Amino acid sequence: MSIVSYLLGEHGILYALLDQLEELAPGATLEQVRALRDLLAEAIQSHAELEDDFLFEPLERTSARAEAAVRGMRTMHDDIDHLLDDLARAEGEVQAREQFLNLAALAKQHFLAEEEAVFPLAEEALDLRVLEELGRRYLERRGLLGMGVHV
Repeated sequence: MSIVSYLLGEHGILYALLDQLEELAPGATLEQVRALRDLLAEAIQSHAELEDDFLFEPLERTSARAEAAVRGMRTMHDDIDHLLDDLARAEGEVQAREQFLNLAALAKQHFLAEEEAVFPLAEEALDLRVLEELGRRYLERRGLLGMGVHV
């Protein structure tokens, strides 16, 4: 399967996680918001690393348009990282809850931008064999290769 299919699958999981965390955040204590932040940080940063290694790097070499799209996505990754850092330093529950909800909204906006712009561009710019090889490498990195997952 294509790397795009695998990344879309991760988006589905991340959307569900974000929805659940958004429901929990309004009543959470500061310590609980920090725990939610840590959970989300691990999931998002792992996903972003895979995107960068297996999609952004090969895609940005295909055209100026692709390079600009990837630059925009990396900027959003940086913005998400800054919000994660800010949230780690939040001092009050109200501030932490608000920052967490802002972080969740930005993450969803970022995923949608990838789905509407970057993923279709990748499918247009990269050969299917390349996308499938990147998908195989994704499975290998995730430790899923050879576990009954079809490539």
